[in-house]
Amino acid sequence: MAIAIIVINSLGVISETSVAITSGLNEIVSNKPTLTPTEIFNDGFSVGNKILNTQTNTLLFNFFSATFPLFFLIHSLGYKFTDILNDKLVVAEILTTLICTIGVILTVPITSFLVYHKANKVKLRKTDN
Repeated sequence: MAIAIIVINSLGVISETSVAITSGLNEIVSNKPTLTPTEIFNDGFSVGNKILNTQTNTLLFNFFSATFPLFFLIHSLGYKFTDILNDKLVVAEILTTLICTIGVILTVPITSFLVYHKANKVKLRKTDN
């Protein structure tokens, strides 16, 4: 069950990031069709870095909202710090946040490369015609 939750959370955050980068890059490409594929790739990183800031906030807010009631319960039960680190629910939320963060970070270069690759193909087709 924990793995399914991690996968679903990761896919949601990764797809949102990918769509945001792709739509931003496609807008840039449609407004400046003379961009080289390298410039498109660099613009993808620029757009991606801005999106990473908001996604990081989203992931942190998600983590704190999911664990906030749990921390109240842990505090009221008088858990020690080592008990908190051994709690399955806390570890599951930390792992979910960590895996989602890694996925979002990897989404930026992958999406930028895919848009770059598509733009390169389109440019090659135009030069062949």
